[in-house]
Amino acid sequence: MVRIEYWFEKLLNRLQRRYGQFAIRDLTMYIVSFNAFVYILNYFNPGYINLLTLNVRKVFKGQVWRVFTYLFIPPSTHFLFIFFMLYFLYFVGTALETEWGSFRFNLYYLIGMISTTLIGFCFPSIHITNIFLNISLFLAFATLYPDFIVYLFFIIPIKVKYLAIISWLIIMFNILFGSLTTKLVIITAILNYLLFFGGEIIGNIKLMHRKRKALSLFSQLEKESLHKCFICGKTENDDSNLEFRVCNICSDGKEYCLEHLESHEHK
Repeated sequence: MVRIEYWFEKLLNRLQRRYGQFAIRDLTMYIVSFNAFVYILNYFNPGYINLLTLNVRKVFKGQVWRVFTYLFIPPSTHFLFIFFMLYFLYFVGTALETEWGSFRFNLYYLIGMISTTLIGFCFPSIHITNIFLNISLFLAFATLYPDFIVYLFFIIPIKVKYLAIISWLIIMFNILFGSLTTKLVIITAILNYLLFFGGEIIGNIKLMHRKRKALSLFSQLEKESLHKCFICGKTENDDSNLEFRVCNICSDGKEYCLEHLESHEHK
C-alpha cells in the first residue's frame, strides 16, 4: 500500500504542476452560496428545483446546466437545519482546502461530482442528489481531524470520528441491503475518498494485523515455560514461587523442582 500511496501522491504532484493554476480558490464558498440561493428561490417558488435536477433526457435536449445544478439543491427541510448544514459544509470544505491546497480540494470534489454524474447518465431513472458527495467531504475531514469536536445544533459536543462511524454504518447498511443502483450511487459518490485515503486505510489495516500477529506470538512465547520439573511436570507458569535446579549428581542435565530435587532417583 505504500507503493499505491506513493504512486497516487506522485500523480497528484504531476497534475498540480500542470493544472494547478486552474484551481478555483474558496470553492466551498461558491458551493454553499449556490445552495443557499437555490433554497431561497425554492422557498418562494417550489417548482424551481425541477429545472435544476439531473434529468438526463432533458440534458440531451439542450438543458446542459442540469449536469452541474443538481449539486446545489439542498434538502427540503427547516431553515435552521439548512443553516447548520451549510455552515458545517463550509467549515469542512474550508478546512480541507487549507490542508490540501485549492487544487487537490478541487480535484477531490471534481472526482466525486464526475463519478456521481456518470451514474446518473448510466441509470437515468435514478434520482441523483449531492448527499453522498457532501458526505465524502465530511469523511475526508473526519479522517484528517478525527478528534475535532463539533457542537451538534451548537449545543451537543461530539468528536467528528464518532459522527464518521455513524456515517460509515449508514453507508455500509445501504451497500449491503440496498439495490444494485443504490450500491453504485454510494460507491461512486465516495470514489474520491477511496482514491485519496484507500491506500492509507488498507495500510493501517495491514499494520494492525501485523501488530495483532506479533502480540499473539509474544503471548505464546510468554506462555512457554523456561523451567520444568522432570518428575511432576510443574513449570514457573504453574507457580511463580517455584524454584528449579539441575541435579549435581545426575549427568543428564534435567531440571527438578526443590521438592523432587533430593527425592528423585539418581542416575
